Amino acid sequence: QGINDGFQTETADDWQRYGDPWSVRREQETVVIHFADGDVNAVPYDYPVIGYGTENVGTLRLWQAETDDEFDFDLFNRSKFTEAGEKKRAAEDISRVLYPNDETEAGKILRLKQEYFFSAAAVADLIRKHKAIFGTMENFADYNCIQMNDTHPVIALPEFIRVVMRD
Repeated sequence: QGINDGFQTETADDWQRYGDPWSVRREQETVVIHFADGDVNAVPYDYPVIGYGTENVGTLRLWQAETDDEFDFDLFNRSKFTEAGEKKRAAEDISRVLYPNDETEAGKILRLKQEYFFSAAAVADLIRKHKAIFGTMENFADYNCIQMNDTHPVIALPEFIRVVMRD
């Protein structure tokens, strides 16, 4: 954030630009998020959260959107240079800037994709971890609590129900 002509302005924070000695990329725990226009990989990055006067270390998990469709060589060979990298750019846009301006239809679509992407990744991760420990969902409520602090993450509730009913 900054101040320009007396007004607050926002700028993107490229948190991966120079690398990060604190984050740990957990590629083996990548979650595939399905959208109507293609799949996007949710790649987790874990940050240690160290408390004062305690021996415990918590983990903050952040998600980066990536795709396996890096580049469409066929489109490039047909001189559609911009379109050749469109899938990669569209996937990365999901986690590039949180909560874009949603006054346009494209902004609304991207914001909804973000809400679903982060919620679906977190739900899948939570269920995977629980099943790895207990092997069942029968005792899920005994060991987990999902707190939704805003309207945006509420999409996690129907996603949780969808995943549990599917499995």
